[in-house]
Amino acid sequence: MPVAWRVAWLCGFLCLPAVAWAERQSATLSDEDILSTIKVSGYLQQDIALYDNPRSLATTQDGEDNYRVYPRRLRLNVIGRHTEAYFFKLGIDFAEQELLQDAYIDLQTDPWLVFRLGRFRHPFGNEALTPARFREFMEQAAINMASSQSRDQGLLMWGGSAQAGFQYQLGLLTGTEAHRESGVQVHDAIGRAVLRLSEAHEHRSVRAWLGVSYAHGRLLAGDEPVVRVETESFSEKPVFSSYMTLNTAYTRVREGADLTLVSGALMLRYETQRIEYIVNAPATVRGYQVSLSWFFTEELRSLRFGLNERQMIFSQLGEGDNRWGALALTLRYSEYNVDYAFFQDDYFYTGWRGADKQSNAHRGESHTLGLNWYLDPMVRVSANWVRSYAVGLPGTEFAGRANIENAVLTRFQMEF
Repeated sequence: MPVAWRVAWLCGFLCLPAVAWAERQSATLSDEDILSTIKVSGYLQQDIALYDNPRSLATTQDGEDNYRVYPRRLRLNVIGRHTEAYFFKLGIDFAEQELLQDAYIDLQTDPWLVFRLGRFRHPFGNEALTPARFREFMEQAAINMASSQSRDQGLLMWGGSAQAGFQYQLGLLTGTEAHRESGVQVHDAIGRAVLRLSEAHEHRSVRAWLGVSYAHGRLLAGDEPVVRVETESFSEKPVFSSYMTLNTAYTRVREGADLTLVSGALMLRYETQRIEYIVNAPATVRGYQVSLSWFFTEELRSLRFGLNERQMIFSQLGEGDNRWGALALTLRYSEYNVDYAFFQDDYFYTGWRGADKQSNAHRGESHTLGLNWYLDPMVRVSANWVRSYAVGLPGTEFAGRANIENAVLTRFQMEF
């Protein structure tokens, strides 16, 4: 992490007590001529990563050490609302490379018709759309990391009703500052719809949501990698990767679907995604993940339109004054596949140089076992053990499952 970012992180961390005190004292203004409410919130994620990577295909920023202690996120959010029609959010992060995370304003004419302008999350997929502090696993699955930025600038139209069990999102995105700095112009049309398939009641204990996402974009030439896939076990040090650059305009089509099933304390989730890159000929990256999560304390899941929300804790381990929170066990399998076309010279156009077969995998798998300890709804301790495999092309030095990593990731998270 650069020195400037370390200083920014330290300053932000030292400001946490003051911000928390201000929030508790009064973070609400009553001046109707300005805003009905202003609230300040945020969270800290402090990580320790231990990993075994004897045949790494990349190096860390910190050298060859097989461990790292670092702040994953240090987020500060300011949100405001005036009546039911206007809402804004400003989110900055002192630990991320990009300081500005969210900056948008909502105009609501009806619960079924809301307009959002600014910088916001891609309305694509379940895991990527879920706020990081509410996710079951510490890092996203590898296929989600191949989907470029998780936030973009643009215009979004969305709406829905929890009672009706349906929500839609339609957006026009124009990329980020990082895209423009690297010479990439982005024009992306994106949409997502979520339908509740069933609702729990006294005769039916299963809740289910189905989400469908689609994006069609045109990207002009630049230095942005066309495919960037990393292991979810440690994003700063990928075990397997495929980095390729298309120095020409290309079309990118993304298709995704996700299914969430909840029965009491048990949750099953499946998500799949396909990304197609088209110049003169198409090539695809595809992948999926399936996960299972279970509360030892039989806690009911806090979900909205199939996305995790802040987990409320009602049933805790222990009795009386010796209660010590709730525990949840998580399991996940994920994989991705990169077309052989990405490794073929002159495939997309004359002069295209395919990815290096000796140092890039065409397929990857990850197995994750995790434990989340919710001390209360605002404090959580997480641990993930991840075993990742890289599968190279036939005839290469790491064909089959030759490149393997075992990683242990731990995190302390505190919200305010």
